[in-house]
Amino acid sequence: MVNDPVICIDFGASRIKALAYDLADDLILQTQECPSPSTKHKIEGDGTHEIPAEEYWQCLERCTAPLLQAYPCISELYICSEMHGFVLWDKDSNLSLTGYISWQDQRVTQKSDLYKVLQQSADVFFTKTGMKLKPGLPAVIAAHLSKKEEFKYKNFILCTLVDWLLLRGG
Repeated sequence: MVNDPVICIDFGASRIKALAYDLADDLILQTQECPSPSTKHKIEGDGTHEIPAEEYWQCLERCTAPLLQAYPCISELYICSEMHGFVLWDKDSNLSLTGYISWQDQRVTQKSDLYKVLQQSADVFFTKTGMKLKPGLPAVIAAHLSKKEEFKYKNFILCTLVDWLLLRGG
């Protein structure tokens, strides 16, 4: 008998893995897998690596549907995702303003001199965060996007992929 089944799903850069897990018996019940949408979207010539966020929702549905069908009494969902990707979410319209902007995005190095300016503070950034400054970090891309007129008067939040999936799901 299955007790306390949960679904665990990992949104990786190359594939999405999901499993139904029995917490009480410490047992994997069933697994599912599908390619990540990131694998079919190449980095554009301008360094942009933005994937339609809805494709991640579709992967969530594809990976979890068989698990939910086999184990309809799922009690919880645990989600993790690749680091540093994000979606800008318009709080007024409840819609995405961008696709999922991957950590692989390099637009800031090719569309402006902003990254060169930011690199002057790389030591301070490392001291405060413990991370090396890289073009694909959300703070760097958000700084670049903040100069775009289309976002100037928007009421938005920067969401991780997991945040966006939860907002999308209601």
